[in-house]
Amino acid sequence: MKKLFDATAVEYCKFELHKDVWGDAITIINARFKEPIPRVVFIKSVGKNNFNISQVGKTKRFKSLSIQDIYPFGSSFNINDTHIDIPVGSYLTYDENNVHGCYYKNKIIESNGYKLTGFSIGDDGLYFNDIKIFDNYTFSDFNDGFYNFSGQVHIHKDKDAKDEFSKIQEHIFEPKTILQKDKEGHFVFVGKGEITVEYLNDAQETTTHTFKEGSMIYPNNKEMKILSGKDFHAYEFYK
Repeated sequence: MKKLFDATAVEYCKFELHKDVWGDAITIINARFKEPIPRVVFIKSVGKNNFNISQVGKTKRFKSLSIQDIYPFGSSFNINDTHIDIPVGSYLTYDENNVHGCYYKNKIIESNGYKLTGFSIGDDGLYFNDIKIFDNYTFSDFNDGFYNFSGQVHIHKDKDAKDEFSKIQEHIFEPKTILQKDKEGHFVFVGKGEITVEYLNDAQETTTHTFKEGSMIYPNNKEMKILSGKDFHAYEFYK
């Protein structure tokens, strides 16, 4: 089990796509992306002033992209005349049918009569569903920033990136044992707060370590116990 070392080595990803959309309002968390591990950035609050997806839309290659978000400060937006708040720790991910939705504590968020699911990206790059969320005109206010997880298929471009990159499988918000899994792209991301974990090291000795917000933890096919953490939100990813 380890944190990814030197994860911000930018020679692995130049982040042109992110900069097209968000300008320079990004902090690199993981640049060493390779299927099925996504690249990870923190998008700062000023990013919403730069938001422009039109250049990305011109490529019309959204099948080759996998996009997920974690909102450590919550988020809000309007649907018609209704204000929607989603809580700290909410996240955007795919279901088993690769349909995008906003989740909290492993359930689709429902707010003021709206079920926040069924999002898609059109060929023009606008991110919408039948209630028009997340397009260039109604993009959410994500407060002090959010984490973005993205993957892009480069070699087998006929494949859907949503099937090729790790997805958020579980939102963890209380002490829990994460079982050994024979899954590709298995890692735990600390999206809010910090967690103390217990695991067996390579010498089979019980070890504890505290991981801070923004950590990517690789269990390496070992059982890991999250012992404690204050107001934390962690997320288990795998393909």
